Amino acid sequence: MLALAKLVIALAGYWGDRRAIGVALGFAASLGPVGVWIGLASGLAAVAVLLMTRWLGKERQGFRPPEAGYGAKRAESADSGSKRSATKS
Repeated sequence: MLALAKLVIALAGYWGDRRAIGVALGFAASLGPVGVWIGLASGLAAVAVLLMTRWLGKERQGFRPPEAGYGAKRAESADSGSKRSATKS
């Protein structure tokens, strides 16, 4: 469910009205490639703002990312049974 919200935000930002802005500025306003790039940049900015807003909202609800080193601790416990030495002779 979490990935679906990010997908919807990305699709709306990159393919939604931002593409229309790029086409309008690039062709209707006669800005050419500069207008298309302005549309792309506005899409990137919109997605950044929406994803940051979503992140801050989740954080206010008590969401916290896993503590640093979580994956490393799991990897160390999996390697604890091996007979390899950490030092070279």
